[in-house]
Order: sequence, then C-alpha cells, then structure tokens
Amino acid sequence: MAEPFIGEIRITPYTFSPRDFAYCDGQLVPISQNSTLYAVIGTTYGGNGTTSMGLPNLKGRAPMHSGQAPGLSYRPIGYPGGVNQVALDQTQLPAHTHEVTGINKAGDSHSGAGNYLAIDTNINVRVRNLNAAPTGLQDMSSATLQVAGASAAHENRQPFLVMPFCIALMGLFPSRN
Repeated sequence: MAEPFIGEIRITPYTFSPRDFAYCDGQLVPISQNSTLYAVIGTTYGGNGTTSMGLPNLKGRAPMHSGQAPGLSYRPIGYPGGVNQVALDQTQLPAHTHEVTGINKAGDSHSGAGNYLAIDTNINVRVRNLNAAPTGLQDMSSATLQVAGASAAHENRQPFLVMPFCIALMGLFPSRN
C-alpha cells in the first residue's frame, strides 16, 4: 500500500484500523499527539482547537464532495447532512385510492360475483346500486377502511455494505501546490 497523505481517508476491509490510521468515528483526539494532522484538518470535524480536535464521523454516513452542484445548496467540508429515518405526512404520499371490498353471504370475498357493498341483516336486502338515492343511512363498520401506518418513521438509507473509513494519522504532508 502506498504511503498515505496525512488526513487521507481510506475505506478498509478490516475489523481494525491499520497502523498509523484511526477510525473515522467522530472521536476527539489530543492535538498534542496529532499536531501534523491538526495542521491539515484543524477543527473542521470538531474539537476546541486548543487541546482537542475531532476526526471525521463517517459512521452510518455516505461521503459527499464539498461544493455546490447545479440546483443544490452549498456544502462545506465537514458538513453533516441527512437523517436516518423520515416520517412522511400526507403531502409527501403519491395520489392513490383504497378499495372497498364487498362480501357475499357465504363469506367469499375473493370473487366479484355475489359481492355486495352492504347487507341489511334485518330484511336481508343486498345493496348493489350505488347510483340510487340512499335511504336509512347507517355508519359503515370501522373495519371497512382502516388507517394504514402508524405515523412512524421508516428507514431512509440506500442499500449498503459495511466497511470502515479510516484517516491517516501519519504519512506524507500534503503540499498545497
């Protein structure tokens, strides 16, 4: 493996961070032990700038280039964005309908034949004509159309393969030109 630049971030396939690398897990490290790395990244990823500095936190995140793409807002280096879960409201759902399923006297709701919107058990009248003026209105069963979902958040992550990001603590000092 080629000697890294200090502050270079690599994806590794190991269950450990290689020698002279540290996990990009957002930990605070002392500046006194990492002065060269501090000269490169400063407090971009956290820390107080006098005794501690933060390493990038790429746990559960996807890396993204800094700058501004057409139609998007500016994203500086070190800017964390996005959320892991999202609760949708009605304005975010696509237009759709819910079916009302009839049932026949024998309880077979799978075939279209013999199914009715309602059965009046008092006089055994089956209501088929939905264009007729209603008479003797009665509330439908609450089981007819039920609320879907529980207003709970759902996962909002793309498919992934877990591999740790590590940052070089030692190596070549990156030249600015």
